[in-house]
Amino acid sequence: MQKCTLLLTALACVLAACGHSNSVEPGMYRAAIQLAGGEVPIQLRIDRNDSGLQLWVVEGVLQAQATDVKITGNHLSATLPYDMGVLQSQFDRDSLKGELTRSLAGTAQSFPITARHNESYRFWKDFATDNTDVSGNWRVQIESTSVLLSLSQLRDAVDGQVQLQEVPCDVVGQAHNDDVYLAAYCKSRLWLFKGSVTKSGELQGKVWSNQDAARSWQAHHTDEPLLPSDDPSRQVALPWAVPTR
Repeated sequence: MQKCTLLLTALACVLAACGHSNSVEPGMYRAAIQLAGGEVPIQLRIDRNDSGLQLWVVEGVLQAQATDVKITGNHLSATLPYDMGVLQSQFDRDSLKGELTRSLAGTAQSFPITARHNESYRFWKDFATDNTDVSGNWRVQIESTSVLLSLSQLRDAVDGQVQLQEVPCDVVGQAHNDDVYLAAYCKSRLWLFKGSVTKSGELQGKVWSNQDAARSWQAHHTDEPLLPSDDPSRQVALPWAVPTR
């Protein structure tokens, strides 16, 4: 009887392990695309219903569904919306790890990507409550290139648009003390801005785009307006802002 019990227990463990490897926990995920300068975060949501598994890119009240979502064993693949690229990842119940492949001028570039279940912070998980305020319009100089940046801020959460190549692109970010990090997805490119506010009230730091090397950037306040948004219904996406304490 004891041997039979041990055999049944072992069989149950094997079956549980098999089921574990072939399932992924539904819910919200903080995904991070790795550039040379650090993480470019995005928010994902995984749903499971009678028709199978669905994957969404979430930005505040906005959400867009991925296509070609497939699961084989513990491998998940999907084409992300907004031309963000093709995701190929391995998963366990509460995490994903793999690559995001994007096309740029006919050339494919792949970036490491990870995702964790039930996480929604942007850049800093440990927050600060006395943060710089970067709201307003900025004229940004990236070496010899000049672009416009418009930001809104609520507590530590930053949201806005950057005008790259005369196209307004969505920006998400976070302030932490005197530092501010921003990420943008635009024209088949990922952008990561890391900077801080100087004593004179300007912004300066480093910026990375796709697999390019770091470049210096600095910005000052301006009254220049941005071009009209492609999506006039877009609202500032700040539901994850840290409450004031």
